[in-house]
Amino acid sequence: LSKVGCSESNKQSSCEVILVDAGNSTLAVYKAVRDLLIISLDEAMNLVRTAPITLKRGITQNEAKNIADTLKKIGAKVRIK
Repeated sequence: LSKVGCSESNKQSSCEVILVDAGNSTLAVYKAVRDLLIISLDEAMNLVRTAPITLKRGITQNEAKNIADTLKKIGAKVRIK
């Protein structure tokens, strides 16, 4: 396992990004999730409201870190597994 919790096999890492909590900037998190997942704002709002929830899985460690960093900058609590 890598230090951010992604499983590694055959030099490919398989990570998932979990939104733990939207924090105080829920509108900004809705918009960020919408843009990151390319979904409607209503779908993003429903996902964020059901946190903790896996936003993306089966992605590289770098992609997971980029998504997590984007969400953390706007106040969301995110975990990479």
